[in-house]
Amino acid sequence: MKNLLIILVLSLTSTLFGQKDTALYEFSGQIGIVEYSSGGARMPDYMFEPRPYSATILIVEITHNDSVPKVVAVVSSKMNGEFSTKLPAGTYGFVTPAEENNIKPGQSMPTAVSTQSNHMSYYQGWDINLTMPYKLKQDTKNVVITYYNTSSCMDCP
Repeated sequence: MKNLLIILVLSLTSTLFGQKDTALYEFSGQIGIVEYSSGGARMPDYMFEPRPYSATILIVEITHNDSVPKVVAVVSSKMNGEFSTKLPAGTYGFVTPAEENNIKPGQSMPTAVSTQSNHMSYYQGWDINLTMPYKLKQDTKNVVITYYNTSSCMDCP
């Protein structure tokens, strides 16, 4: 009887005061790369389509817009670009390992780099098929993350 009373009190206490949701949700998809250097000739359409990319990204949790996001997971895609991880409900973004020590407050995507000279333009940046920062509340599959590494000649014939 005494054990039953203890169990009942513990059950009511956790119900009344609520327990933090500890469920883990799947966050998975594919990382791809679009990489080309264009000159004067028209490039074939397939050059603009992402190819599977083996890469590592850092999942960051965003708690406030004015605070620096905290790295909560390191995710590496396979050779075919597929990745998968499990995360608790929350608000997330991602950055690259190169940015790990320089994450800006509220940052939810890697910083893009675009430069231009007299003859060439260069772009390196990431894209994702979700609105960032992303509020994870359920399993989220078919996430498409694409890395762009492109250069174009501005005055090639």
